[in-house]
Amino acid sequence: MTDDFISSWQRNAAHLSEHGLYDPAEEHDACGVGLIAAIDGKPRRQVVEAGIAALAAFCRRHEVQLVAMEATGGFERLAFLLLWQGGISCGLTNPKSVRRYAEAMGILEKTDRLDAAIIARFAIAKALKPVYTAPTEAAAKERFVEFTETWGPRYPAIIRLWENAWAEFVPFLRFDQEIRTVICTTNAIESINARLRRAVNARGHFPTEQAALKCLYLAIMSLDPTGRGRKRWTNRWKAALNAFDITFDGRLSAGRK
Repeated sequence: MTDDFISSWQRNAAHLSEHGLYDPAEEHDACGVGLIAAIDGKPRRQVVEAGIAALAAFCRRHEVQLVAMEATGGFERLAFLLLWQGGISCGLTNPKSVRRYAEAMGILEKTDRLDAAIIARFAIAKALKPVYTAPTEAAAKERFVEFTETWGPRYPAIIRLWENAWAEFVPFLRFDQEIRTVICTTNAIESINARLRRAVNARGHFPTEQAALKCLYLAIMSLDPTGRGRKRWTNRWKAALNAFDITFDGRLSAGRK
């Protein structure tokens, strides 16, 4: 295993030396290309920029439409800036949002390859946002045409899926923006489900159904023991509740009586 690592390192070092990107005299200062990894805290910026330039050349050669990267405490800023200056479209994603997206897709494992695939799929989902947030069907159709022109050659299956389901999607556009947000936003529900799973897994098994229900009840009540959260969420839901009441002609008001 060690011999393979040394051989691989020697091949990479020789390749970088041929292109003027590596100097053995600076081996103690920086290692790799495109990585800020220094032993003495003095990485060589030219090595980093050379790696990013190589990434930009790769993106141009393969006609990459968008480079999506996670925000990692500032380490992504230089890559984002240089790629953007080189004419490569870039986008930053919130790591927590990407992780929630992966969990919603049922992907719990974490490897570099899986993480890269999830970030790419998350970026595609964000690119579809102008379609399902459009005010009218005509506007949504225009945004979908733009999405097709950009991503169609790369992801034809997504385009075909949307085209086949367009008739089912159109009624969604008749709702107000507040109702659409409630339909699309599942973070609060996922949070409650996670707390319930945690409470159930902590106990393992239950002697009776009543014991299981009591466990779930106590877990739900522990989410807001003071009642302040209920008031905060009620204020956030006011616009959505009013929109539901108008759209469904007083059905919510009738339910409160």
